[in-house]
Amino acid sequence: MVHDLFSKTLSRVHLTKKPQIFSYVRKLKQIDPHLFYKNGSKIFQGERFFWKDSNSSTYLVGLGAAYTIRTDEKETRFEEIDTQWKRLTEEIVLYNPYENIIGTGPLLLGGFAYDHLNEPEEEWSHFSKGLFQLPTFMLSKVDDEYFLTINLFVSPLLDENELRRLDEMSLTLLEGENKEVTAPTIYKATEKDGERWKQLIADLVDEMNEDSTFKKVVMARKMKLMYDQPFPSDVAIERLLERQYDSFVFSLEALNSCFLGATPERLVKKKGDQVYSTCLAGSIGRGHSLSNDNELGEELLHDKKNQEEHQLVVDVIASTMSSFCRDVSIPSSPKLLKMKDIQHLFTPVTGTLDGDYSLIHMVGKFHPTPALGGVPRERAMNAIRDKEEMDRGFYAAPIGWIDYNGNGDFAVAIRSGLLYQNEAYLYSGCGVLKDSTPESEYEETSIKFRPMLRALGGMKE
Repeated sequence: MVHDLFSKTLSRVHLTKKPQIFSYVRKLKQIDPHLFYKNGSKIFQGERFFWKDSNSSTYLVGLGAAYTIRTDEKETRFEEIDTQWKRLTEEIVLYNPYENIIGTGPLLLGGFAYDHLNEPEEEWSHFSKGLFQLPTFMLSKVDDEYFLTINLFVSPLLDENELRRLDEMSLTLLEGENKEVTAPTIYKATEKDGERWKQLIADLVDEMNEDSTFKKVVMARKMKLMYDQPFPSDVAIERLLERQYDSFVFSLEALNSCFLGATPERLVKKKGDQVYSTCLAGSIGRGHSLSNDNELGEELLHDKKNQEEHQLVVDVIASTMSSFCRDVSIPSSPKLLKMKDIQHLFTPVTGTLDGDYSLIHMVGKFHPTPALGGVPRERAMNAIRDKEEMDRGFYAAPIGWIDYNGNGDFAVAIRSGLLYQNEAYLYSGCGVLKDSTPESEYEETSIKFRPMLRALGGMKE
């Protein structure tokens, strides 16, 4: 049936000279998603995507690019991606007996740059303001079921054997053992002057105390690691899966670069008419014992500065959610979200879609939240551009996926880093308020470097 449908599609394309996307889904036996990702390294290096949600209910692994959507539009990048994807889905020929399972069928995987006005530094040169791929092969693990989606760009140049060739290739991608790969060691690590960064924080605190309308700005810094050979993203992903299992784990390759990380923060998820978001702001370290850890958690829950920081995020997320949802539900107080190195104030937000709003539209409205930008938004963004002295690239920006029915999930790409040739760039940020102290903010960013440092060989357990 599938091959007959493909033959009809190919005949139509030959007749009309108008290419189409052909997509079909089949069910699989159990397979390790990380193995599938690693198996694609030789053939599809530079065109791989990995996604695991925070409760490990959904894994998506994309290999190859049947179709790529890029945009460098500055003011309309979200609209551009949204429009191109909607146009593409109208032309897809689909065979999916499992269409009721979200996470199967044609999906667009990728993300956006943090700031559309920034000029990219060299390490981000392979990325755009928006970069998404429709993978040639996509493994989906949804709850305890496994599926393979094959997507094919059907042009008049193809022949009948192309789909069979992809079927045969998929068998090799689904086999094998997950053998250990040796990772290179770091020979040099550098950061910008820490004292200069602390002075920047002190200056911002003074500015906020002089002007009460300036409530918050998130400032970040980066660390550079150097190796004698490229660091395999396969190794980093495996370590993140082992040590940050309660996070969203992701990677997005672009030629010889790979952006990856393990973030605790969801931006927005759409499932039918249900919309989910997260308020995550206010942080403290983990304790050296259970009792000490609980004491720190209680301190965080009652700390005035962290409560204020968190409420700024709740207010903006709630307002944004209410602009396209009804029945918005927000708990009256935050709870603790405990990660391996740090604990956060956490408030989930849910709502029911009230209108024909797309997921990409919502992503554009939410980004950047006060958790990664500031309040007021434009003043905070201008401060980041003027004072941070670096290009964030895709750090702290939306990364995730959207399917052909408009469902999908986007996270905020924090606790992340970029692999570029023989280098790695790690990013970490903190929320600066009028009561902030430079030393404590510097320590917070140091803690937030740890997940990626462990994954990239810069820190032991």
